[in-house]
Amino acid sequence: MKKLILISLLVISSCTFIDAKYNYKKVDSRTFLINATANHDAGSGYADACFEIGAATVALNANKNYFIILDQSLTNDPSYYSNSTPITLKNGSTFISTYNSVTDYWTKRGNIRVFDERPDVDYVIAYRADSIIRKWNLETRTMCRGY
Repeated sequence: MKKLILISLLVISSCTFIDAKYNYKKVDSRTFLINATANHDAGSGYADACFEIGAATVALNANKNYFIILDQSLTNDPSYYSNSTPITLKNGSTFISTYNSVTDYWTKRGNIRVFDERPDVDYVIAYRADSIIRKWNLETRTMCRGY
């Protein structure tokens, strides 16, 4: 029985939780701010994926076929959480139970501009929105649209 409990605890503690999403804000009729996040288990690759999926989806929802990335940044932001709970024992003594955790999220943020036709640009890449969507598998696309 002890072995079963130990194995169960090992399995539970080794599970990962992947959380990655994007959201956006309209800046003007052709410019949008994309914000993509991914937790530590997902990694920076999912932040990149959700940024691309978000940009392509926003372009298509605006009935545009292309987009360019005007600017972008990728950061890692740790969040600290601490919780202390006083526990009173039967003998009247009190001790403090403290739980601490750190969760770090990758954030990719940037502005895109959308176009009907492929823009004639020299120093940036013009992305075809439907090609970007097809680049990613259904599972990743679905997860990233979680907002």
